[in-house]
Amino acid sequence: MELDTRCVMCHKMDKDGAHLFMKCKNVKKLWREVGLEETRVRLAQTESAEEFIRKVLELDKKQRMRVCILLYHWWRERNNVREGERERNTTDLGLMIQTYTEDLLKEQLEQLGSSQR
Repeated sequence: MELDTRCVMCHKMDKDGAHLFMKCKNVKKLWREVGLEETRVRLAQTESAEEFIRKVLELDKKQRMRVCILLYHWWRERNNVREGERERNTTDLGLMIQTYTEDLLKEQLEQLGSSQR
């Protein structure tokens, strides 16, 4: 049985989680698009999944949320491309990630405000 282990997004290298989320040339563009390149570099230096999660949890709330939303949408994008859909450009994905982050933060503030009344 022959398996193709190349990255679905860039068609290079053997794929693994570190490549898909941190090192793929396409995901690097997305991290830059949402203003998280320095965060990506720090997270890419982690040596285990546990350390990665710890570093994410140390981020401030807005950054942490944006990182989680980016990872989620990149995983969905990868799955869609794997299933034959066309990859969306990083500008569109970046805008969607930023919009979702702002909407979620706004909703949390509204819920906090209504619970304090």
